[in-house]
Formats: sequence, structure tokens, C-alpha cells
Amino acid sequence: MTFRSARSTTALEFSGLQGSLEAEAREATKQREAEAQRLQKLQDKELKAAARL
Repeated sequence: MTFRSARSTTALEFSGLQGSLEAEAREATKQREAEAQRLQKLQDKELKAAARL
């Protein structure tokens, strides 16, 4: 393997790693947003219940 091909392999590996990290970050963001929405709905229900008292 020449130095140039080793460098391009490393660049491809880095690119793949970066892509997978970005995908993980997007998934984590989706999960946080879903949890925030779930908590907001729960708070809304609690506020409505408290207002009826």
C-alpha cells in the first residue's frame, strides 16, 4: 500500500465515522425532542386538572 492510498483510506474511514456520528446526533436530538413533547403534554394535563379543582 502506498502512502497516498493509505491517506485516502484514512480519509474515507474518517468520513464514514463522521457520518455515523452525525446520524447518532440526529437520532439523539429526535429522542430529546420526543421526550420534551411528552413532558409538555403531561404538564398540560396536570395544569388542566389543577384548574378544575
